[in-house]
Amino acid sequence: MNKKVVALVLSIALVGGGSYWYLHKTPQQQEEVTIVNYVPEKHKSFIVGQFKENWYWLISSADYDVHYALDTHSPNTYEPQLKGKMDIVVIEEDGKPAGFATYYMRNTFTGDILFIEVAKEFRGKRL
Repeated sequence: MNKKVVALVLSIALVGGGSYWYLHKTPQQQEEVTIVNYVPEKHKSFIVGQFKENWYWLISSADYDVHYALDTHSPNTYEPQLKGKMDIVVIEEDGKPAGFATYYMRNTFTGDILFIEVAKEFRGKRL
């Protein structure tokens, strides 16, 4: 995995997803690439579509409830104490969703990155 992506997601997890983030653009990239907070009306269908298309490498269990995770900001159904704790950010290129990441903090010092995904048509662009 690209070290810049890992560093970016980790910095978001540590600093918080409340800001409007700009990704590093190479000279070849003329598009505006940003990381924004998840907005259900704008991003939910994109993320659900990515799970349908790429379920085989995003999740290990066929019974993972993507809608529950997105609606409740919860990483799973079996740890109710984490309900509302999961942050979701979306990578956009020129305002179009290109990928997403989800993460949550278990405590002040420990967190989990659940998903990092880039849509097929945006792969290889160093997002």
